[in-house]
Amino acid sequence: MPFNIPTDAMIVMTLSVRRSVAIGSLPVLRCSLLLVLLASAVGCSDDLFLPIDRLRLTGTLNGEAVNVPASASLLRSPNAPDSLFIGGELPEAYISLKVEYSGPGTYALTRDNTEIVLLVGGDVRTGQYQGTTPRAGDLVITDDAGPGGVLQARFWFDAEHAANAQRFGPTVAFRDGVMSARLRVFERP
Repeated sequence: MPFNIPTDAMIVMTLSVRRSVAIGSLPVLRCSLLLVLLASAVGCSDDLFLPIDRLRLTGTLNGEAVNVPASASLLRSPNAPDSLFIGGELPEAYISLKVEYSGPGTYALTRDNTEIVLLVGGDVRTGQYQGTTPRAGDLVITDDAGPGGVLQARFWFDAEHAANAQRFGPTVAFRDGVMSARLRVFERP
């Protein structure tokens, strides 16, 4: 894994080491070198320095542009397949995709793992759309930098009204979906 640190961070570390040598403070020099070694061991990459506005879920929902914050969580369990949860919060709605995860690749979206939940006030469910059957769409994980790194994906899906409010009409088409989010990992005992 490459050792990439932004130029301004490298300058600060370099100045810190040079200053330590100049004043002859061996403990400070050791501390500065330890920081450089720690950053190397962690495997700093450009992913760690992505601006927050690049961690998004974008696409079109029934022809309307969508550009919202994205989330990605992986639930690991010793006795079951890993589950990947991808989400995006629209105004008054939430997109949720869930798949059994085994790494980058293509995953089928179905009625059981694709939904849009309609919300009021950010937490009261007022309606639901679920993926169409037999196949709602595809989720393609293009890059997985591991826990804390950036997960990137492309997707599309069709969904139909399933319960209560029908804000988007009887069916929904999400197209040209692109998602980048930091991967949070949870371990189930």
